Parts: sequence; structure tokens; C-alpha cells
Amino acid sequence: MQANVKTKNGKKLKVKALVDFRYIYTRIDKQLVKDKRIQMKPINFSFKVFNADRTENGEVTKVASLEIKINGYKEQLEVAVTDLDGTDMFLGYDWLVKHNPEVNWKKDTKKFTRYPEQCTMKHKNITFNTRRTKAMNSTEQDNGEISKEPDKTNLEDLPEYI
Repeated sequence: MQANVKTKNGKKLKVKALVDFRYIYTRIDKQLVKDKRIQMKPINFSFKVFNADRTENGEVTKVASLEIKINGYKEQLEVAVTDLDGTDMFLGYDWLVKHNPEVNWKKDTKKFTRYPEQCTMKHKNITFNTRRTKAMNSTEQDNGEISKEPDKTNLEDLPEYI
């Protein structure tokens, strides 16, 4: 789908945005960011990212703040900057959960009918916040539960911005 993007410094771009639930976080291509001189900001933590085929694709250390407009709907996003091998942007699982599109697999149709007015989910701007697990906070009592890394395929373990 075509997306209109406005950068922090007012630059307007048209980008091709693909939707892919296999990407946990919404991402923008680092070469596009470099070529269009989109401002980035470092995040206070980093995380590894993987391609859809589960091969490692590096580590995210920066995000870009963007205003994105799709089909007349506008929102502010902080997107992970990573190598997308020529694809401009992937709207990931975080974005899909937020917008909950109607999908008809038999007819191969995707309808984004639940936003902005009909969307049943509370809309918040997407930002990357540091997540703390029980293993990170040694002073927290865990009632004997075993600490584990968050499962990014489990809705309960997704970051709080979703």
C-alpha cells in the first residue's frame, strides 16, 4: 500500500508500505533513511531483529519518528531502522494488532475498516519503551515463578504501547 510519510524535519515522502505479521515491530529501511536524510534517534536499549525466514537481520539501535498517513488516517509512529533490502517500510505485528484489519483469505481482501472511528482498540502513539522482565528486576517478588524472556508471539508479552 502507498503511505505518505512526513519526517520530524517536515520532509514529505511517498513510500511503499508492506504489511507483514511476521515482523513484530514496524520498520523502515535504513538505506531509505540514509538516502532521504531522515532524522533518527538512538534508543536506550537494542534488540535483534529477524527476517521472515528467521535469519538474523542485525540489531536495532535507532528509531525514526514519523507521521504516516494511509487512506486518510494519520498517526505518529516511532519505527525501527533496519535493513529491509530495498523495501521501504513494513507495517508489522504491532501495527496490525493496533488496527485489527478485516481479512478475507478466500477473497484475498484486507479492509482497514476499524479505524479511526470504528476501531475498538484504544489508539496510542507507538513508541519504543524499555521493557522490564522479572529477571531484570531482582528486587521484585515473583512468588516462585520462573523468569523467562518475553514471547513476542504472545499478546500478553508484547510491549505496552500495543
